[in-house]
Amino acid sequence: MHTTTTTTTTATTAAAAAAAASTTTTTSSTTTTTNTTTTTTTTTTTTTTTTTTTNTNTTTITTTTNTTTTTTTTTTTTTTTTTTSTTALLQLQLLLLLLLLLLLLLLLLLLLLLLLLLLLLLFLLLPPPPPTTTTLLLLLLLLLLLVLLLLLLLLLLLLLLLLLQLLLLLLLLYYYYYYYYYYYYYYYYYYYYFFLHHHHHHHHHHSQ
Repeated sequence: MHTTTTTTTTATTAAAAAAAASTTTTTSSTTTTTNTTTTTTTTTTTTTTTTTTTNTNTTTITTTTNTTTTTTTTTTTTTTTTTTSTTALLQLQLLLLLLLLLLLLLLLLLLLLLLLLLLLLLFLLLPPPPPTTTTLLLLLLLLLLLVLLLLLLLLLLLLLLLLLQLLLLLLLLYYYYYYYYYYYYYYYYYYYYFFLHHHHHHHHHHSQ
């Protein structure tokens, strides 16, 4: 008569420590590191009792064999989350806009100085008799043309600066989303592999 008793005990202990990241008007990035340690202990106890009975002397021999197999699997998962505050991007945009305004004011002052110098040169180069109406009209037309040219140059500079600002913003957004896409892809791949490996390992121990 053979009796086989199999007892399987599985204890899973999970300890997780999480730190919260504050993203209040900070220009630097905040890094949060979370360590998760998962310990899986599988204890398999096999008890085999063999009873042998002889008819001649009515002697009973009982043999008990205990086999204990303990498998401990410890998996440490380190998750690093980097959060870039949006206030830093806003502050960068405001600084760029202030620089643009300062450049425009300097350009306007330079243009006014150039116009004054041109007027002085024209009055110095004019002949001593009083100018006629035709010469005055020509001077006004020249001044208008100069002002129009300067305004066109200012518009071109504004467009170039806005294009540079847009390119910088696009580069920042591209770097931001590319970094997070790569991070989450690695994150899901790692947990997918861990789940498959752990499930296969656990199923193998249950089959024994």
